[in-house]
Amino acid sequence: MATGIPEDKLLDLKRQEAISEEDKAADIRFVTWMMENGFELHESIAITHYDTRGRGVIAVKKLKKGDRLFKVPPSMFLSVGNSGLKDVMKGSKLEGWTPLILAMMYESSKQDSRWKPYLDVLPPLRSLTHPHLWNQDELKELKGTHVLDRIGLDQIESQYNQFAKPFMAKHSKLFPSELTEQNFTYDAFMRMGLLISGYSFTNEKDEVFMAPMADILNHKTGHNNARLFTKRQKSKVFEMLTVKTVEAGEELYNTYGDYPNSELLRKYGFVDDPNPFDIVEIGLPSVLKICSSKVGEEELTRRVEALDSRGGLFEESFICERSDLTEAENTGDDVGLAVPGDLMALVNQLVMSQAEFDKAMAERDMEEQEEDKSEDDGEDEEEVPQLLHEHETEANEANKEPPAKRQKLSTNETSSSSSSS
Repeated sequence: MATGIPEDKLLDLKRQEAISEEDKAADIRFVTWMMENGFELHESIAITHYDTRGRGVIAVKKLKKGDRLFKVPPSMFLSVGNSGLKDVMKGSKLEGWTPLILAMMYESSKQDSRWKPYLDVLPPLRSLTHPHLWNQDELKELKGTHVLDRIGLDQIESQYNQFAKPFMAKHSKLFPSELTEQNFTYDAFMRMGLLISGYSFTNEKDEVFMAPMADILNHKTGHNNARLFTKRQKSKVFEMLTVKTVEAGEELYNTYGDYPNSELLRKYGFVDDPNPFDIVEIGLPSVLKICSSKVGEEELTRRVEALDSRGGLFEESFICERSDLTEAENTGDDVGLAVPGDLMALVNQLVMSQAEFDKAMAERDMEEQEEDKSEDDGEDEEEVPQLLHEHETEANEANKEPPAKRQKLSTNETSSSSSSS
């Protein structure tokens, strides 16, 4: 484990030459802070800097599978329960991420915050690349995708104006007005929200928290070689472990999940290319618009209402897996085979002839009547309960995946701690 001078042992000195003196000083303060607070950093890792991705972690010597890179003491999590807002938050009715956002804003405003060395290495708003921060011309590049519909700028602004601002005004001693322009603005609220989106973790109680150092590991689809685990001792221990051999000079990657590029962009502000988990989303409005050109607006409305009243096939969007499309192209099969069956069924019903549609609805009504009659006839039959054996439950628990950034943390026994998050 690391001892000695932090900048000699735990910083990538080659990359340090390319960064500002301010960032160098922040790195040294952060590493020193971790060493003083029980993170037990491995001597074979170092914090580095990338031109487009900010900070990351590399192996400076070869690491074996199962090596512990560092641990994160739960007392050092930046959470509502650990923060200076713990007591005032107990009686509040704030929901979602707003309590943690406010806790981070509060701690950021305090020069003597116990997390100041950590907060100083979190990205500033200007370096974040989430689409929430794009201008109108840049957002036009997302036209035709569902990212635009899921950014939620109106909801973020509403949370700030309707809940965060009144809370800060009520507790003005904790959020003094002289610090508002620098620490408690809408931009500060937005920044903390985006940092939570891209950097936080969630435990088994669905509590969201920031885990210093664990959140510096980047993600690259298909390159995961380290994960965050919990281990049961007298108290829980959170450890970042390697899940495969890592050669000297390689970057250490956590995994944020098997996300398509649309979700990587929305949550984290980047995309992966190639990304085998990418998808093509076809929105329902686009489907209805095309079908309307075939049967007319009035007839389409009638059919939509008929299907909807019968529990029709309506989804917000239909998903085509990139892997299915690629396989179809590579094998020479009809790419149409990769189109979701529920989408094909819906389109068929919306564009078939009027006589065929009315016949299909009549047949569906008859089938439902037969099913209702069958259920009535079987009312007196006794239902036999199914037993779930304890060993099955234990086996299911044992096979759970470990935690990833913005995913729940799982608990693993010491003997199985070579799996990871």
